[in-house]
Amino acid sequence: MTSSAATQTGSSPSGDSRPSASAIRGTIVDDAGRPVRGAQISLETDWSYGGGAIGFRLATMASDAEGRFKVGGLWPGDEYYVLVSAGGYDQTGSRGCTRRRAQLARS
Repeated sequence: MTSSAATQTGSSPSGDSRPSASAIRGTIVDDAGRPVRGAQISLETDWSYGGGAIGFRLATMASDAEGRFKVGGLWPGDEYYVLVSAGGYDQTGSRGCTRRRAQLARS
């Protein structure tokens, strides 16, 4: 099973350099390229502080009938980690989410 995710950044309505919300979207497909409905997706990020970091789960969802998912309202430039799992496959993840593909191996 394959997951592809890409970050999409918007532009400020006034055209200035202030960041606006971003989204991560992707499609979960099986080895034959067919969409995987109901794959479980978790979006996580790390918050760094003076010498350490804490991980946060920001969202959880299931892929739709076409294997798609989308999480919006994210801060541009931050790094997010997408975890994907589905019945019959091992869990996989992708850090950075810039048009990367993460391979899920059959369990």
